[in-house]
Amino acid sequence: MHFNTIKYIALLLVLIFFISLTGCKKSIQQKIIGKWEMVSYDGSEPSFTYEFMDGDQLNRYWKYKLPNGDDTTILDTAFYYIEVKNFRKNIRITKAEAFLSVDINGLWWIDNLESSLMELQRIETPDLEGGAYLRYEFIKK
Repeated sequence: MHFNTIKYIALLLVLIFFISLTGCKKSIQQKIIGKWEMVSYDGSEPSFTYEFMDGDQLNRYWKYKLPNGDDTTILDTAFYYIEVKNFRKNIRITKAEAFLSVDINGLWWIDNLESSLMELQRIETPDLEGGAYLRYEFIKK
């Protein structure tokens, strides 16, 4: 084969690789859009629902009972971005308010994403310091 032919084949393969990464981000975003209820291991209140909107908005609903027994809901609006790093699918969450002293801002690895199940593990905090580990599981509503 001529050197030019090899060069064109290599260029084509690189181009196909980068196009597939772009498609991967869109595919992940399409799967993640919707309402996801956080799984509680002990079934206790409060309950959290994450709503990933088309675009980059993330609405978080915190539902709990007041001392008088009435239900109330707090809404927090944050932002999310899909990132693919080293072939790992990630979500970066920004501008979220802390609930119950838990700050969810940072980079989250998408450990599992199926049609009705999502598992996220935080791998990086916004300040890039320790204490990043946090893991959540969700079921799609």
